[in-house]
Amino acid sequence: MNLESKSQENQMKQEFMNIALALVSLALWTFIALGDLLPGSLPNIIMFDAVIMIAICGICFFIKSRSFNFACLFFVFCIALIAVQIYIASSYTPVLYLIPASLIIAVILLPLPWIALSATVNALFVLAFAPSQHAFFLLVLMTLQPVIVGTLKRYFVKELEISQGFQDYAADQMRAARESRAELVLISKQLQETQERLRVTNKKLEIAFEQAEESRQLKARFAANVSHELRTPINLIVGFSEVMILAPELYDQPLPSSYRADVHAVYRNAKHLQNLIDDVLDISQLEARHLAIVKQKASLGDCLRESANMVADLIAKKGLDFQLDIPNDLPDLWFDPVRIRQILLNLLVNATRFTSQGGITIAVSVEDGQVLTSVIDTGIGLSQDDIKRVFEEFYQVEGGAPFVDRGSGLGLTLSRELIRLHGGEMSASSAGVVGGGSRFSFSLPTTSNLVSQMPIWNGPSKATSAEKRVLVVDDDEAITTFFARYLKAHNVVACNSEAQALRNIDEFEPDVLLLARDHQYQRLKERIDAFDLALDVITLPMPSGRAAIRQRGISDYLVKPVSRDMLRKVLARYGEAVRSIMIIDDNRDIARLFTRTLRSLDERYRVRAAYGGADGIAMMEREPPELLILDVLMPGMDGFAVIEAMRGVPRLCNIPIILVSAKGASESITPNIYGDITLARKGGYSPIQLVSSVQALIDGIRQPANPDLTRRQGAVTVGLNGGGKLR
Repeated sequence: MNLESKSQENQMKQEFMNIALALVSLALWTFIALGDLLPGSLPNIIMFDAVIMIAICGICFFIKSRSFNFACLFFVFCIALIAVQIYIASSYTPVLYLIPASLIIAVILLPLPWIALSATVNALFVLAFAPSQHAFFLLVLMTLQPVIVGTLKRYFVKELEISQGFQDYAADQMRAARESRAELVLISKQLQETQERLRVTNKKLEIAFEQAEESRQLKARFAANVSHELRTPINLIVGFSEVMILAPELYDQPLPSSYRADVHAVYRNAKHLQNLIDDVLDISQLEARHLAIVKQKASLGDCLRESANMVADLIAKKGLDFQLDIPNDLPDLWFDPVRIRQILLNLLVNATRFTSQGGITIAVSVEDGQVLTSVIDTGIGLSQDDIKRVFEEFYQVEGGAPFVDRGSGLGLTLSRELIRLHGGEMSASSAGVVGGGSRFSFSLPTTSNLVSQMPIWNGPSKATSAEKRVLVVDDDEAITTFFARYLKAHNVVACNSEAQALRNIDEFEPDVLLLARDHQYQRLKERIDAFDLALDVITLPMPSGRAAIRQRGISDYLVKPVSRDMLRKVLARYGEAVRSIMIIDDNRDIARLFTRTLRSLDERYRVRAAYGGADGIAMMEREPPELLILDVLMPGMDGFAVIEAMRGVPRLCNIPIILVSAKGASESITPNIYGDITLARKGGYSPIQLVSSVQALIDGIRQPANPDLTRRQGAVTVGLNGGGKLR
């Protein structure tokens, strides 16, 4: 008998015992009730025995959970004992037949040794108290009962086992049927996949676009979090170095000539860092499938040596040993040298920052089709908790030497993402004790078939493979820079005014002209009508954050870092009418930078600064300025709250406002653009050109990650207008 059958048999015994106790108790309560209701009275001893037996039933019910066999034996013994006591009190012989009847319970519920013990006790009761004329018959009955009841019990147990066997067999067959059905479903699915292999191949591009959309959203969140922390210090570095180079006369003493080369180096490298930040932040705003990673086949060893030379002086000044362990036979890889150099510089600067003695080593090895580059230092090391969180945004290692200059907590996060875009991984390890040093490693695939996590869309190759001359016209410099940066396959010239476009259209002789739909450009269109060559004119809604902010009553919008040239262009629109300028920014260094920059542009500017929104309102109420340069993100009263407060003051409501923020691409380039795109050419298009243009348009439009978004925003309509216009 298996465990499951034995468990079921024990459960049935428990239920039978409960039924027997309940029936005996009910019968005794009925007996007691009838004794009170019917005429005549029963002997007190019989009534007392009935009550005692009811109590015994209760006792057996509670003790059977601890010792079932003992509870059953005790129950049988008490029945026999009560029967004997009733017989002694009343001399009623039939009551002795309860003794063999109780043995039935023992045969059904108890194992053989306990049955023998129960039969022996009952036999002793019969021999001791039963009359001789009934004793023989009672003993025979007690002998036959175990045989008959035991036979019936074995029969029913056998039937139970057979039933359980059939049930188990049915369950096994059902399980086998389910597995067979699953196999059939799997085979059917494999057949369907085989039949639809060509269609699945075409679907891979759609899946890749959805992955790119998800990655773009993650990058947008990352850019929103880090842009302010990155752009503000870069603004200070670029701004002050620019003023020192272009307007040294603002300082009380002239800049020594020996300093100028160093200042130029600071300015040049800060501009390089600014471009890197712009690339990272602008990735999140791209709707075309271009990435700021440009892979090329190059020597990783040369890239690592160049990066090492850039920080060698910094390491030497701290008295640290610097070693390069780079194999000479390292294969050429496909990677972006600018990004890898950026990653390695970040790792080397971090190693220098947290190492006070010993040295730093760059070690390179080839393992399992991957080139593993490690930066190893003998610095303060990392704890196990630091290793788990070191790549989190804004996380900084606790402890270390008091002189350690902590960074912003963004370099490792960005480095790991850039390595992942190359198809590799970055990891950190350490001995886990102070002074044990640390190792940061990143891998790059050795194969040229690199698959980035964010696929690059190259567009229709045949239609756009030849380089075109593109002239982009828009008064927003962020827009022209946007197109110049990401139309990498073409020669792009940016124009921020109609007059500039008129000058360049003859010299540049463009093939394509990009114009904003919300601008007239009347003189430019007249010049296009007189153009001799076949010039394609594309009018489209520009993704200008500056234009959107102007609709809120703000004169202009600048994104940090704000250069001297950017301020000069903005102030040129106001001419001689502006002499008094107010600056409101909670960062005193930024306010001082703007003050110096403005005075370097024109010494006649009267510049005042406030370091909070409320202070700025109070100063303007006393003396209203002619122009306000206002920061957006400030504690307490932010820039938009200042604008609302100015609207309620008649003296301040008409002051031109230039809004400044460090949030970056999320404001300079809007994420969603609405409107029509029109393509026109003087003389029209041939049927083949029309089909090619439509094909390029279809290939260039990807399905959005959320299909409902298209239904809410409207559908794309393509039609042919008169005059050769594709709309």
